[in-house]
Amino acid sequence: MKPAANAPYYVLALLFFVNLLNYIDRHSMYAFLPMIEKELGLSDGLAGTLASAFMILYMTASLPIASLADRQGRPRWMAIGLGLWSLATGAASQVSRYATLLAARAGVGIGESCYVAASPSFVAEHFEPEKRGLVLGIFLMTIPLGAAIGYMAGGAIAQAFGWRWAFVCLGLPGLLLVWPLLRLRDPRLLEGRKAPRARPAPRGIRPFVELFSVPSYVAATISTAALTFVLGGFGVWVPTFFHRTWGLNVGQAGLMLGSCTAIAGTFGAFAGGWLSDWLDGRSRAPYFLVSALSVIIGAPLAVLSLCLHRVSYAVALFFISDLFLFMHLSPLNAAIVAVTEPRRRTVAFAANIFVVHLLGDAISPTIIGFLSDRWGLRRALLIASLGFVAAAASSLAAMNHYEKDARYA
Repeated sequence: MKPAANAPYYVLALLFFVNLLNYIDRHSMYAFLPMIEKELGLSDGLAGTLASAFMILYMTASLPIASLADRQGRPRWMAIGLGLWSLATGAASQVSRYATLLAARAGVGIGESCYVAASPSFVAEHFEPEKRGLVLGIFLMTIPLGAAIGYMAGGAIAQAFGWRWAFVCLGLPGLLLVWPLLRLRDPRLLEGRKAPRARPAPRGIRPFVELFSVPSYVAATISTAALTFVLGGFGVWVPTFFHRTWGLNVGQAGLMLGSCTAIAGTFGAFAGGWLSDWLDGRSRAPYFLVSALSVIIGAPLAVLSLCLHRVSYAVALFFISDLFLFMHLSPLNAAIVAVTEPRRRTVAFAANIFVVHLLGDAISPTIIGFLSDRWGLRRALLIASLGFVAAAASSLAAMNHYEKDARYA
């Protein structure tokens, strides 16, 4: 094994950039969704199902892929996923009907599930436990940063050259990183060769079921699902909300939303990881404390931003709410690592992905779309905001169980 291939900070840097492409490809379409709706003649309800189809395939594929990745090596499956979602994003540029665009987005979902099921545990295991909150905070900065780049670049390219070129320009560059992923070595498999009597990764449905007997894991999953319901729906529809409410074109809406997400969301993701590590030893459940407070502070600001009628005030509140809401995710990912056995972590993240998206952004874009057709987009987004309550309550409830669950992991 070449030492540089598995140096911790090399792994973090490589997977950081791949995850950045993951969220760029995932979110860029939403910046120019009004163009697609107009050209293909779609209602808001049908447009919302494009996001839901992506999420349904994404969450469903993560379960079998996680078991395969634990046995066959995570780098191989991360590389397969990157290649597949890059090609599927590029292929979306050639569609002429709703059904083929739906199929392309489903392909992106399958590809991204290969990567996301394996990458958080792969990164975390290269660092000491006391650094994992910060490391996962850095890694998860890619969520707001990638979404922001997707909104800004997708909107700008689509405004200048059309939405088809946006898919090509943002999708295909990911193919350049397939080979570096394949060169990584899975430390679990190397350890297994040195210690052949070590317990193998569990198979079948049992390990998924056993995870849900751990209260902290259940609470982290429910809290993430509730927040994902809201933020996933917002991510799809807020660019369109900006376009309709204030008359911004897709480039302007993408730039405005992307700027907020890039700065506030990226800093928030980093701050959430750093703060939870700093509180370790000062609080009995630092990860859940940070995640709960972030929602309690950020949610009212997000709701208020939807109710204002001046774009400058609304964007300012949206920025501040992003700062707090993105502090929620990295502590909960670190909590999952802390309360699960090493050999079950890929399965744990896969099960988390399945439930989070099943209850979250697999359904919220479609629900918001149909509510928008009936009552208008502003009211639909406000109804979806009720998910913030469940996100905060679940994190607060987990604080009574975290110490015990982490001790027995």
